[in-house]
Amino acid sequence: MIKKGINYLIFSHFWISLGAVGLLIGNYKILKIDVNPLYLILTFFATLFGYLLQYSGNQKLNKWRPLQSIWVDENKMLILVLKWISFIISLVLALLIFDFKHVFLSVPFLLAVLFYKKKLSFLQELRTFPAIKIFLIAACWSWVCSVLPQLLSKDSSIDLVNLVFNFVFIIAITIPFDVRDLNSDSESIVTIPILFGKNKAVLLSLVLTGLLLSHFIFIQKFEYSLYFVLVMLTLIPSFFTKNEYYYLFIIDGLLVVFPIFAIW
Repeated sequence: MIKKGINYLIFSHFWISLGAVGLLIGNYKILKIDVNPLYLILTFFATLFGYLLQYSGNQKLNKWRPLQSIWVDENKMLILVLKWISFIISLVLALLIFDFKHVFLSVPFLLAVLFYKKKLSFLQELRTFPAIKIFLIAACWSWVCSVLPQLLSKDSSIDLVNLVFNFVFIIAITIPFDVRDLNSDSESIVTIPILFGKNKAVLLSLVLTGLLLSHFIFIQKFEYSLYFVLVMLTLIPSFFTKNEYYYLFIIDGLLVVFPIFAIW
């Protein structure tokens, strides 16, 4: 029963959507700006829609991720319903929260989500452009969790240090997923592990996390320093494991627990 519940939590993308909310709350605390509850809800459902959208089309059984593949095959109707519910809620909230400037500036990131895995006659899948996959993901997360909350706060200018923090952090915790997908990614997708090798890619992930740790030690934010020690320890198993729960529950869970350290 517990395992079935965890499967629904992670494979439906509720967990990673909670992670987006967690990172956002942490950024609100770092930036010292008021939390916007409606934007928190929008972030949850927009993340849910974006990730569920990647299930669109015919899903082939992925022998490297069999649990997820089987779950998706058995829950196609649930995925469809959740996708449209999350889209409608996101659209309504966006109309309530955003003005024209916010919508206009967000268009490139929305297009990145829509065409991340969709191929058009005049455009290949965005993720197949050499080495761009991880930077697209980091850019979208940084926009949603760092830039937009600052734009929505009338008393806040853009904190570039916070933007860089989010960008580097998302790259650091996304590299292990590319390591996991070394054998299952299409040959047309060039990722950091393909360019540098598995072990060097994981080392790069740890180095980036170490830089973030050093930054927070330098500015004497020791609660965040402790968090990035936890992140480094959590990333070490990516050297050797391909366990689906490790990636989708434990690594993604790092984002979920982030506010615990932010509000310390």
